[in-house]
Amino acid sequence: MYLVAAFEHSLFLEQAISDLLHNGLARENILAVPLEHQNAGSDGNSLIDGAAMAGTALMVLGVIYGFVLRWGPVIWGLIGLLAGVAAGALLALARSRIPHRSKKPNSMTAEVVLIIHCRDNNVKESEQILWNNQALGVGRLDR
Repeated sequence: MYLVAAFEHSLFLEQAISDLLHNGLARENILAVPLEHQNAGSDGNSLIDGAAMAGTALMVLGVIYGFVLRWGPVIWGLIGLLAGVAAGALLALARSRIPHRSKKPNSMTAEVVLIIHCRDNNVKESEQILWNNQALGVGRLDR
């Protein structure tokens, strides 16, 4: 049977491995895989998104009020579109320059996956060791 556990990279991971070894598991039956996180450098909002939303909003307002203004709805719609795109791009650019927290202080992410091959008589003890050492999650795979 295999046990799979997710951990943050911390002393609890080291303690869990040490406890598993003291519990009778061989080193060959424990596999720790560090995960690589993809840093795209973006928070999911791009410059184009804000400009498109503001451009659409001001274009609609330009078309609506263009029926009562002198140049008509088409010209005022285009003026609203250009003004909205410019304003949205400037706001998005200003927002991107403001430093913000990249992640919440209480959020936990898995950094290491621990895969343990153990016999059926060691499963309960091994699983308890993993939970006692603050595993983020533990799963079983019967093979």
